[in-house]
Amino acid sequence: MRSNIHDVLKMVEGVVHACGPLEWDKGEANAVAAVTVSQDGIVGVSCSPPNFGVSEKTWRLTVAPAIPGKEFTKGTARATLHVCAAGDGIVTSIYPCDKDIQLEE
Repeated sequence: MRSNIHDVLKMVEGVVHACGPLEWDKGEANAVAAVTVSQDGIVGVSCSPPNFGVSEKTWRLTVAPAIPGKEFTKGTARATLHVCAAGDGIVTSIYPCDKDIQLEE
């Protein structure tokens, strides 16, 4: 499994629509994902379900700020992704990604 976060993510009303590619390795059948977005003291976390199957080429999760009344804004943010893949007797493996991203409306 190789996973990543797109460099530019869309927002709707201050909520981030996080997504990125999934590249499966032989024997992997499904995966779960958790993503954290932080920006200027605002943080949000989202995780599976949904679980992602081997036919899926993209993961998608919606990330709302954890503090009520706060919103993410256009500009630079930090995103961290962990994808855990398993299948066909393979022990679950964790694939991390951590990088700066741009948020756009």
